[in-house]
Amino acid sequence: MHDDEESALLDEQEQALREANQEAGIRALLSTPIGRQYLFDFLYGCRVFSTVFNEAHATMAFYEGRRCVGLQLLADITKYAPDLNELMMRENNHRGMQ
Repeated sequence: MHDDEESALLDEQEQALREANQEAGIRALLSTPIGRQYLFDFLYGCRVFSTVFNEAHATMAFYEGRRCVGLQLLADITKYAPDLNELMMRENNHRGMQ
């Protein structure tokens, strides 16, 4: 095997391991009520479930940046644990999405 092929294979293996660890981490957090509450509170604080509109452009840009982080986390949750995401949402339904 050439060095480039070995390097590419190692990169693929490293990426696969990283992805498996991300899935395990997300599922571990969502596997407990406390973990689900923490993640929901984080997403809620990022304003994932509401608008970030603000007439002050700098404030809105700040809110959008925070929301972007929350949306990335929500994408990972949806990708790796859609069943637990549904449970987390049901448990927090009383908060009312705005």
